Amino acid sequence: MKTHWGILSSASHYPIKTQTRLILACSLIHNFILTEMPIDPIEECLDAETDETENNDDHGDFIATVKATPEWTAHREALAQQIWADYNNGA
Repeated sequence: MKTHWGILSSASHYPIKTQTRLILACSLIHNFILTEMPIDPIEECLDAETDETENNDDHGDFIATVKATPEWTAHREALAQQIWADYNNGA
């Protein structure tokens, strides 16, 4: 999906909530396009490129590690606490 949506191809300076909404919006737009255009020419090109590079050991922009930000750590912790509270309350 990064090839369709340039905003997803690099690190984001937007808050976590905005990043989540951007990914959701891109996914919704992508799914809508698929309903209107079953054959995606960009994906066909990517499939052809993938076939050509499958045997190549060069992994290009492969991400091996990700450094957590304080905002993401706080968001993850709040989410975990909420899930735990819901679990304990029988929700």
